[in-house]
Amino acid sequence: MIRTIKNPHWINNARSVMSAEFHYSDGRVMTAVINSNDVNNPDWVEIMDKFSKEELEENTQRAIRKIQREREAEKVREQAMADKKRQEELFAVKLQAFEVDAIKNTTNRALKSAIRRAKSTFEVYAFAAAVIMDDYNKQQQAGEESQTTE
Repeated sequence: MIRTIKNPHWINNARSVMSAEFHYSDGRVMTAVINSNDVNNPDWVEIMDKFSKEELEENTQRAIRKIQREREAEKVREQAMADKKRQEELFAVKLQAFEVDAIKNTTNRALKSAIRRAKSTFEVYAFAAAVIMDDYNKQQQAGEESQTTE
């Protein structure tokens, strides 16, 4: 069975261990790790005969850049997931705030709107507290007015 060696590159700083892809004529692709301690290994001998040290270094630098790009992409994905989770949690807090009767029934449109526009859970709590305090103050005033008219 015919095989082709592709992308041999060093996988340690000592340049004593390499990885290479073996592409077979039947379509299989196998990745092998080859150690320099076994200089009689036919794979090691074949790679060292077919590829120059410059090619191995070039492939190694390409592999390093690929790993760095993959790590950066993973960080971006993780950040996006964290942002999405934070937004979902913020939305859930806003929903909970609007379940409170004082907030649900308030006529103070500015504070209600502030809750909807809040960018953090802290802001939601602060504006929710303001609505509740506004409602409490209105109830206190109404109670005082009813006592003065009696």
